[in-house]
Amino acid sequence: FDDALYIADARELFLPLVSPFCNEDIVHDWNYMLNELGILQYDTRIASIVTGIAIVTMMIALISGAWLLWQMARRPSKNQIL
Repeated sequence: FDDALYIADARELFLPLVSPFCNEDIVHDWNYMLNELGILQYDTRIASIVTGIAIVTMMIALISGAWLLWQMARRPSKNQIL
């Protein structure tokens, strides 16, 4: 989600950039990369795609975790006394 925010800012360059190694002339990574690839004009579309991928990944992780917990709850413990 955080990457999508900076990707969407590639043309506007509104967000502050921070670098522990350089105090002057910090380059916006996404502006540079998308400009070099010739797709800077699609920054908001790319950010939307990255956000969609993040949402799908989060949902898969939550569903997988819930399924795993459900499987663990159904299986009797080996130490359980019957």
